[in-house]
Amino acid sequence: MFVVQGGGNFMAIGFRVLPHSVRPGVQIAEILINGSMVAAIYPDGEKGIKLVSAHMKEVRQDDGTTSVPPIPAVLIEFDHQPYTIEGGRIVRHP
Repeated sequence: MFVVQGGGNFMAIGFRVLPHSVRPGVQIAEILINGSMVAAIYPDGEKGIKLVSAHMKEVRQDDGTTSVPPIPAVLIEFDHQPYTIEGGRIVRHP
């Protein structure tokens, strides 16, 4: 569990590994904020992964210039407010 500051609030970010609910033999990693799941990571093909979430607020790619050693990264900011899916669209609720 990691504790980070985001938007003036402290959030506990954690991970949980579970079996995939649909694909036998495949594991997923859930990303948790303050104990609530905000995303899941699972295999996509032989050499990739897929991160799925209705809570992604901002996604950006870092070419590695801000890391030592310079390793490329994907940075994701989550907005963990409640939502519903209405008419095929994500609708966020306060």
